[in-house]
Amino acid sequence: MRQPVPYLLEIEEWGNQEMKRKLLWLFLSCLVVLTLVAWSCGGTTSVNGEEEEEEEELKPSEVGECTFEIDVVGQGNTNPSLGSHTYVGGHELTITAEPEQGYHFVGWGGDIQSTSDIVLIIVDRDISVTAYFELEEPDLVTLVINIIGPGTTEPEPDAYTYDKNASVTITAKPDTYAHFMGWSGNISGTSLEITITMDSDKAITANFERDQVTLDLAMTGEGGGIIPTVGVYTYDKGTLVTVEVDYVDEDTAYFDGWYNLQGAQVSDEYNYSFDIKNDTYLEARFVRLFYFSYSWQGPGSVESSQSAGIYGEGTEITATSYPDSGACFVGWFYNNGYLVSQQNPYQVIMSGDIQLEARFATAISLVINVDGPGSSNPTEGIHWYCQGSQESITVTPDPGAHLVSWTVDSYTIFSSDWSVHLDFGSHIFRVYNSAGILMAIFTSNEDVHVNIVFDS
Repeated sequence: MRQPVPYLLEIEEWGNQEMKRKLLWLFLSCLVVLTLVAWSCGGTTSVNGEEEEEEEELKPSEVGECTFEIDVVGQGNTNPSLGSHTYVGGHELTITAEPEQGYHFVGWGGDIQSTSDIVLIIVDRDISVTAYFELEEPDLVTLVINIIGPGTTEPEPDAYTYDKNASVTITAKPDTYAHFMGWSGNISGTSLEITITMDSDKAITANFERDQVTLDLAMTGEGGGIIPTVGVYTYDKGTLVTVEVDYVDEDTAYFDGWYNLQGAQVSDEYNYSFDIKNDTYLEARFVRLFYFSYSWQGPGSVESSQSAGIYGEGTEITATSYPDSGACFVGWFYNNGYLVSQQNPYQVIMSGDIQLEARFATAISLVINVDGPGSSNPTEGIHWYCQGSQESITVTPDPGAHLVSWTVDSYTIFSSDWSVHLDFGSHIFRVYNSAGILMAIFTSNEDVHVNIVFDS
């Protein structure tokens, strides 16, 4: 427990007698005045010092009442409290001063001069004192916020002053198409929001970086070029990218446009600009040009979904053949050279210059007659075939019956084999048995008749 500080009147020793005499005279004068004051409140006042003269001490019951006045300047409390208090003369009183938060005690003024917040006094006269309190000067620290890269902070980058040990929250805010890398300086970490205790001056930096994306640039076809050339390129996210057609050989190709990864066209302009926001695939398509024509030979006609002309590579064209009555479709031929299909209709996919020809021929009838208990495949009756086609005829006797003979246009071929193959040439007919052995060759300007005889 802190002890009260006695309030004393101090007199120092002086070096010469003259000064001592003057001081003694002054002391005696003051003593007389104090005695008169003490009598005025019904008692006497004792004064302590290095040199002390004692007077006859009056008992408290023999001394009158004295007033003790206390006042406050600033924010604080005293004991006794603010105001006027009455005590019996000679009363020992301890006065204390306690500052409120944010203030400190400066000292006592008035009839008491002291900087101690606890003082012991003797109330032997009317006394008036004032307790002085002052606002504390805050202990301040500085926070410096910096940024590197595309972003900012809340509060914004600057220098700020805070009370020491204050808690401060800072938030990193990356720009659009950027990301936060982390804090550096007097703090570390990658959280967007941090809270720091300002126990000292600090400097921190929020580090940002632009998002990166790639452009995969491709080209299909021939007859042209692009800028930049085919390759994979890296850009800052949100960058305006421009791609362009460098050249096109218009005699052999044309530019078909720019296409994305899903195969959808995004532009047909030679120069295409866009903000790249994600990894992007972009394909420049050049299409070679080819010539297409069609014709037919023989009794029939052809219809085409496209007329003769120049078309890009990959163009699909459908051709349909229509044989005349009594004629048959032989097939489709390319460039007057080779058979490519007997399918009708036929789809052409342009991959080069194409001259498509449909060939027709007069149909040949096969007349099958079955005599006796049995059947044939093809069945008995008239069947039509084109020149160059082939047919196999198979016979099946009924149960208990047998094959007697085969006759082709009055030529009896054999009677033991149950199968025959006919090869329809240009009025030249070849007959093979089931083993593939050529059995007969004959010519005819008429239809072919086959007669099959069974017997039970």
